[in-house]
Amino acid sequence: LSGRRVPEIPPNAQALSEYMSTFYKSANAQLRELIEDVSPEEAEFRPAPAEWSTKDVFAHLIASERDTYTWVVGHALGQHRMAYTSNAALRIKSIRHSMPELPALFDGLQAAQEEGVAVLSELPPEFAARKSSFVPLAAELVEGTPHHYKDHIGQIDENLTAARAQNPA
Repeated sequence: LSGRRVPEIPPNAQALSEYMSTFYKSANAQLRELIEDVSPEEAEFRPAPAEWSTKDVFAHLIASERDTYTWVVGHALGQHRMAYTSNAALRIKSIRHSMPELPALFDGLQAAQEEGVAVLSELPPEFAARKSSFVPLAAELVEGTPHHYKDHIGQIDENLTAARAQNPA
């Protein structure tokens, strides 16, 4: 039973904002490469009826970004509530309705990320100085976000591989 690895936490809100911006650029490069030349049929492919398509995964990521930064702002304001709805079919369908094409979903994800990076850079200095509040929040972002993206980038890759295997060109 060894101790859990403690992530390196950015020392302030601006550094956290820069860290997340760098992470998003890397994740988006992977996503961009995956969806290059994806057909509309491949983007809609579901490995099983109850599983998400590539478009659904993008909608989920958009909702997750929005939920996360709502949580961040709430924390900064002393409101420690979380309504995590990014897995709800209602939420995914509504995002897909407003952004029906994969390029629009990718753009929407980038916009949500940019908003989040801006939120972090605008965190009140007194909140970021309160390490008992800032460090757990930053740790959640620094640890949780990369794992979340890794899982869903893998899911998109698997979906597209399966779609192409069913309908080889």
